[in-house]
Amino acid sequence: MKQPFLELEREAWLHLAAAYSAFVKLKSTHPSHQSEFADGIHACQAILGNRVLQRDYPYDFATYDSDHGH
Repeated sequence: MKQPFLELEREAWLHLAAAYSAFVKLKSTHPSHQSEFADGIHACQAILGNRVLQRDYPYDFATYDSDHGH
């Protein structure tokens, strides 16, 4: 089975999941905090997913190479 994430990307992904799991155990102080926190986690996961798309489909999903200005 193909592994979509590089080692550090997978580590980041797992940390995001752990952060959410820890956050939901906190006593709620506002009704929207849990959904807003989840939205933030989902935004981070989308960025990680975009890295996979850019790697697998470099001509369809442009990247910026800071070493070469592309």
